[in-house]
Amino acid sequence: MRKPLVALFSCDTRMICELPAEGKGSFRFAVCEGIDEVEEFFDFNRAAAFIADFREAAFGQHEEAFWLGSMSRRFDDMKIVVVTSAEMPASLRRRENIAQIRCDDDRTPTTELLARLIATAI
Repeated sequence: MRKPLVALFSCDTRMICELPAEGKGSFRFAVCEGIDEVEEFFDFNRAAAFIADFREAAFGQHEEAFWLGSMSRRFDDMKIVVVTSAEMPASLRRRENIAQIRCDDDRTPTTELLARLIATAI
């Protein structure tokens, strides 16, 4: 049986290293370090989940909301987990396939991310 594929958009090298190790082989991870990479990845691949780490994103909250909204509509059966230091806009919080993990400090929320992925039974 193939392991579920999880796309990870993050610039946090600690998260990029820790998440696959903590997952103990339960998932396959594809790391994207830029929005262009994410869009190219999804042009050719289907993922069970997408983790978007916006703690160090290079664009603003409105752009994030627009981009996540379009991803959510395009892949309505894919679970999207957003890591952010601010509250997500209400329009995104209402979407069933988007979950948020708030992380206001420097810690890497790998345990929370894995629990969220496993809980969604992907």
